Formats: sequence, C-alpha cells, structure tokens
Amino acid sequence: MKKLLLLSLTILSITINAQSVKLTFPTEQNPKLTGQYIVIASKGTAQENYQKVIEYINATYENPSKVIKSDLAGKYVRMEAYTSTLYRNIGFDLDGTYQLEFNFRQDKIKITYISSNNGTNDLNFTYSDLYKKNGKPKKQIIKYNTAVVDGLNIVIGEIATELKKEKTEDDW
Repeated sequence: MKKLLLLSLTILSITINAQSVKLTFPTEQNPKLTGQYIVIASKGTAQENYQKVIEYINATYENPSKVIKSDLAGKYVRMEAYTSTLYRNIGFDLDGTYQLEFNFRQDKIKITYISSNNGTNDLNFTYSDLYKKNGKPKKQIIKYNTAVVDGLNIVIGEIATELKKEKTEDDW
C-alpha cells in the first residue's frame, strides 16, 4: 500500500512539473495566466537562439524597433506586438496587443506570457476573477477568457513554429 501511494505521488509530481506546450486556463492550483511559459527546442547556442528571435521580429513586424521593448543580447528579449486576431468572441476576430518575453539557453528558447490588452481592457485575469463570491462560475467571463487563452496559444504557437524551423540556404 505504501509503495502504491509513493508511486502515485511520484507520478503526480512528474505530471505537475511537466513542461506545458501551451498556456493553460487558470485553475486553483495555477491561478494566473501572467507568467506562464513554454519552452521550445531550438538547436543552437543561447546567442544563436537570441539571433533567431531578433531575425524573426525584424522579418515579421512592420516596426521591429517599436516591437522590441527590452533587449539584453544573448540572454533576453521582451516584445509587445499588435495582432488583428488576438482572440475570437461571438464569431468575430478581435484585435489586441500582447507582450512576451524570450529567454535563451543552449538548444532552448523560453517564451513567457507577460500581458495582453484589447485596447479597453487588460486581459490578464486570474482564477478568482472567474467566480462569484458564492463560488458560482461567471459563465460569460469564462467563455470570453477561454477565447483569450486560445487566441494567445495560436499566436505563441505560430511564433514557436517559426523559431523551430532550421535555416536553409537558397541556391542561386
């Protein structure tokens, strides 16, 4: 019985500590969206991975110098960008800004979600924002914020896909 309990606790702790491949909807155990991160495998040194992010930003955004909010060569990049399809609500694509932070290690890039905003509202909600004082869920708020998390995962997923790509030399 003790062995079974120990095995169950070990498996549970491994599952809890497993790296997520996308942001998750806030829960009682993980109550905040802000600060969640994913780690992607990206072959190269920290400096090479840093350069991939800089090149991605320069190639993707119209004003890369305005997108990059903070930059420490080879270690860290913080960006804030606008997208016309941040999330979908009641069948419509809605726009907004999002802020991400990139950290670099050998063969890894960590992408951390910092914040997002739709122009009128801060979209950084917590688990407690989703429930009334009596414990009942705020159904419309949950539905809306689920769309926000899904939209952020699409944006981060697209960035991660581009950063994972191996560079190929064009033959002239």
